[in-house]
Amino acid sequence: MRRPRLLVIGVVALFLAGLGYLVVTMALRRNAEQAVVRAATFLQRGEVRRARDELQDTLRFNPSHPKALQLVGFSYAQQQKWPEAIAYLERIPPNVTAHDESQIPLAAALIADRQLERAEAVLGALIEKDAGSLMAARMLSGLLLAELRKEEAVAILEQFLQNRANAELRPDDRLLILRDLMTAEFHPPTPAECLPTLQEAFRKDQQQPSVRLALGQCESDAGHLVEAEGHLVAALQQQSHDWRFRAVVCQFLLDAGTFEEAERVFRAGDQAVVEGGNDHQKFEYWTIRSRIEEACEDDLNALQSQDQAAAIRVLGRSEIARRGKLLRRLGRNDEAQSVREDEYKLARSELRLWNLSRDLGVRAPTPDECEEVAGMYEALNKTYGAVGWRRLASQLQKAAAPRTELAL
Repeated sequence: MRRPRLLVIGVVALFLAGLGYLVVTMALRRNAEQAVVRAATFLQRGEVRRARDELQDTLRFNPSHPKALQLVGFSYAQQQKWPEAIAYLERIPPNVTAHDESQIPLAAALIADRQLERAEAVLGALIEKDAGSLMAARMLSGLLLAELRKEEAVAILEQFLQNRANAELRPDDRLLILRDLMTAEFHPPTPAECLPTLQEAFRKDQQQPSVRLALGQCESDAGHLVEAEGHLVAALQQQSHDWRFRAVVCQFLLDAGTFEEAERVFRAGDQAVVEGGNDHQKFEYWTIRSRIEEACEDDLNALQSQDQAAAIRVLGRSEIARRGKLLRRLGRNDEAQSVREDEYKLARSELRLWNLSRDLGVRAPTPDECEEVAGMYEALNKTYGAVGWRRLASQLQKAAAPRTELAL
């Protein structure tokens, strides 16, 4: 009889212990919820220290409490204490609402702290998860422009327009993204404008290859070729497997007239692009190959390589101008004249869009102006911009149409 009695006592003791633990846990959870509410109120008032003090006990008992970490991170961000804000926001566990809500603030803090590559990773992951995030697309495109990555910035905005092509988008939001697209295409920041931010980021952390690559491009634009080559070569050594780095270095060497070195760098990574690169990488591959062949006075192969690039994507005006030069050197003057006329038409459309983009950046467009912009985008073979402006024209026309009241 004694053993069953002891067993019963043990079971009861375990039950009471478990019940006690449950009661304590529920009390702590209730206290944490109340502390979060109070901290949020303090934060709204700008009382950041009181907000953090309110959450001390919560984080002591549960260091991974999502909402507490979020609010403490926001409190440091309000004070522009970026490293502290980052430290708390990046600790929020994944797969909770607070994590998703905190990705844009985390990216903003990383950018402010000049951790540009980490910010790019956060925004890229967010876009991969939520392709319709307007803020993520705008922030990432702006970050890429600051690193002189115009083509990628344009692609991010075009991808957003493609993803939202059949979805409802407020006219104001559509206009924002279309303005960003026009800025990226026709008014990107100059290397001189980007230089101070890039220098700060490089001083912050020299292990940011994209920053170093962009620094080299800035130095090249300023005519400091020795400094430029130092940055570009070092960046390529850090990211020798990345075709984007190799392409930038090749373009620099071609512009500098060191054709043999450009070909050596090109050949060291060309096979990987041919076998597994995306369309943008393959377009760059054939364009650079064409330039190298032109430098070697192999005009026929240079033209054929450019044909390969044109099969992937419509050529830009500079490449069309180079095509005309190749055709003239090959004695194909009629074709060269036709190409020259195409170049003139593109230049005229680009100039008109350049002027309109400045004007429409500070005022609301009319439906007719939206249609005009759409037509010029079509002339430039830019599908997503054309569709976006045409949809905006339709939305503005509907908003302006008089409403008729139903007769009762």
